[in-house]
Amino acid sequence: MRARGILLAIGLSAVFSAGAAEGEKLTIGDRETIVFYGDSITEQNLYSAYLETFLITRFPQKDLAIYNFGWSGDTAKGGAGRFLRDAGRVKPSLVFVNFGMNDGGYMRYEDWIGESYIAAQRRMAGIVRKSGARLVWFTQSPVDCHEKNVPGWCPGYNGTLERMAGMLKSLGAETGVQVIDLFSPMLAILESAKRETPGSTFIPDSIHPDETGHMVMAYCALKAMVVEAGGGVLSLGAGHAAADGRMAASNLRRAEGRIEFDLHLPFIPFYVPQEARRALSLVPFQEEFNRFVLRVPEWDQTEDCEVYVDGLKVAVVPGGRMVEGLDLAALDSAPWAVQAERVWEISQVRWKSISKRGGRWSWATPRH
Repeated sequence: MRARGILLAIGLSAVFSAGAAEGEKLTIGDRETIVFYGDSITEQNLYSAYLETFLITRFPQKDLAIYNFGWSGDTAKGGAGRFLRDAGRVKPSLVFVNFGMNDGGYMRYEDWIGESYIAAQRRMAGIVRKSGARLVWFTQSPVDCHEKNVPGWCPGYNGTLERMAGMLKSLGAETGVQVIDLFSPMLAILESAKRETPGSTFIPDSIHPDETGHMVMAYCALKAMVVEAGGGVLSLGAGHAAADGRMAASNLRRAEGRIEFDLHLPFIPFYVPQEARRALSLVPFQEEFNRFVLRVPEWDQTEDCEVYVDGLKVAVVPGGRMVEGLDLAALDSAPWAVQAERVWEISQVRWKSISKRGGRWSWATPRH
């Protein structure tokens, strides 16, 4: 027997608007050609793809073209040497550079390692800036030495990477180049996850993060950017709606066992691919960047709620959830989630329509 419930009907419309600048964080311009540049971790096209689809859905009014020129096994020295050949030809306006994993030589730190790495990154800065693009450095992600089959180089390698990350931050301060730290927060998140679940990891081969690890990388990068925090919280009261964010409701209508209204979203929520969702238990991505909460404080907590959007039933949730707040971004069958998933799928077409240029594989999305 089906539980009694109140039918909540949402009519969807979207209102897009831009966010305001914030401090020293990175601002994405109204028209950008963005390049992600690095070694095999970038060539995996995961953290870069998450950032790409986030930026496209979060800034639908911006004109963005996004390219990935990651090259497995590459170093900052090699990257500086091939930049004009590979990335330079697309005339980027913004370049994210992520080198360091291979530059450390998979050995304990020695002065020549750091000196060589910083010299190459300094050269990189000159080349990128001369091309007319803005440069943003990522510190490299950490390694994870698992309990079994630990590679001989692994113990102590995070010490090398930590020294290199510190040197890159200093170089950024000297040259005025923004540095987004991935190493320190990712290592802290990894260690916290291991305390919670011994033996767990999001770097299964000790070097390359999996989908969860790349989602953590994307979260760390977004923390350093000017991006809207999400739609906030929309509360429906008796005959009125109150919002503490950018969602809004209009045409609120009530009848026996039914609430209807038109929902206005500032942008569609970001779609987190299923294989990356473990990251949501490790970092507060939803709370900080993807918060679209609907609350009905007066809801009878003993009655379930059927949620319909444009006539389509998208969820049945306990009444208590409506009082506490329903995360609209988590409704996978809602029209906005279907749209966002489609954006993700389109971004992955590059893997099927890949082209070989300049002796290496490269891929790009068209302007949006």
